[in-house]
Amino acid sequence: MFSVMANAATIATQAMAYAGLKFFYPAFYSAADYYLWAIRWGFVVFVIFAFQGFAMGANLAHTVGALDGGGHSFFQLEPEQR
Repeated sequence: MFSVMANAATIATQAMAYAGLKFFYPAFYSAADYYLWAIRWGFVVFVIFAFQGFAMGANLAHTVGALDGGGHSFFQLEPEQR
């Protein structure tokens, strides 16, 4: 099941990278310059941070640089500790 999730994430990241590259070609769009740069940066940031998923997959964990499933989360605190 983990490999199916990894393959789906890889395909989704590649599809988003391809769609993002389309916004760098001038024949593809006609919109305001600031609007296009916002879309471009959105795609770039998404793809860059999607590589964090590959780091998690390499560790076979859902965290990077911390214990998996542990830590101090707001939702794990007792009600009197919030």
